[in-house]
Amino acid sequence: MPNSLTNLLFCKRLTWLTASCMALVSAAVAQPQLKPIRASVSFEGFSVGFPDSVKAGGKPFWFEGSAILYDGKSVLMAHDKPMPNGQASVGSWATTEALYNQQPPTYFTHSLFKRGIKYEELAQTPDRKWVFLTTAFDRVKEGSNAWNTYNMLLCWPAGKPAQVRLLGGAPNVSDSLNTSVGLRDKISSAIALSDLDYYGLVRYFKIEGLTATADRLFFGVREEGNSFQDFKPVVRVLSVPYQVVGSGTDQHVELAGDFSLLGTVNVAEQTPEKLTGKLALSSLEYDPVRKLFWIITTHEDGENVGAYLWTATEAELAIGTMTVVRTPTDEPLWLSHKAEDLTFLTPNTLLLIHDDDRLPTKVANKVRQPNQSAFTIVEVR
Repeated sequence: MPNSLTNLLFCKRLTWLTASCMALVSAAVAQPQLKPIRASVSFEGFSVGFPDSVKAGGKPFWFEGSAILYDGKSVLMAHDKPMPNGQASVGSWATTEALYNQQPPTYFTHSLFKRGIKYEELAQTPDRKWVFLTTAFDRVKEGSNAWNTYNMLLCWPAGKPAQVRLLGGAPNVSDSLNTSVGLRDKISSAIALSDLDYYGLVRYFKIEGLTATADRLFFGVREEGNSFQDFKPVVRVLSVPYQVVGSGTDQHVELAGDFSLLGTVNVAEQTPEKLTGKLALSSLEYDPVRKLFWIITTHEDGENVGAYLWTATEAELAIGTMTVVRTPTDEPLWLSHKAEDLTFLTPNTLLLIHDDDRLPTKVANKVRQPNQSAFTIVEVR
């Protein structure tokens, strides 16, 4: 790399670090670390993503639940593999009881939902008026638009998925081809500010967290590096402002600024205990009641999977800290599944959906079937 470009990037990085450090010191003084929240598992079960007759290439198709959201009435869900029959991999259960009773969800039919591949997280605004859905943004194909649909950010009015719109799409692109792939470089640049070794561009990353406050979206990064074969697990949070524009039937959400780095957390430094596995972020959820974020970290090593829950204020994330959720006996709350997303049923009741890939994991004495994903109910004490 030319020295002039290296020097420019260094100066930009130094300027950003100076401003960031001043802000982080103020945040650290103003916001003491939270006390651990106590919680315990109250129930575990299996949800059914589709009838067991659904096949792919003559083999059972696996329901790998990756996103879940209770919007006050229904339970929205997504899984991270495209359906073999051409329908969207996004839908909803009409009630929580439908999920508990292993009824299949109803899938959305809008073409935008069908276009996206590898959905990772659902989110809603604190007032529950708007719903967001993101894919992983983990791949593009140079010289081709073949993988652009791995880069989709969607939004719609709560309860009205037929009014879904694309965020971050390119102007003058056919509606049938438009995606949010243009956001990928913006996300990459924001991540690169954290590490000079990237020289301004992160070639590979995976988004697995998405949540919203009243005026900003927050994205959680799980992996980053040179490629899907050469990456490191991370807990990193970015944000971008948004605004609601228009009126009546044309009211919609638009992104309103640049992506910026909120913070990076070194998980190994957060607890005195040695936690299981190489942990990385798999979900990010804003709690408007407690005014803090909930984070899921998971590990996967062959057939060994598991997850931990954490909380952090925005100020704590900015200085790289978060607090593990503990059991009533003061142990870190550990889940024996690869938890992918969480949502609030009540302020003290969390519903988590798990993506155990194709592992025949168990709930009690029952073994998971291909068309099932495990879920867990956690009660905050």
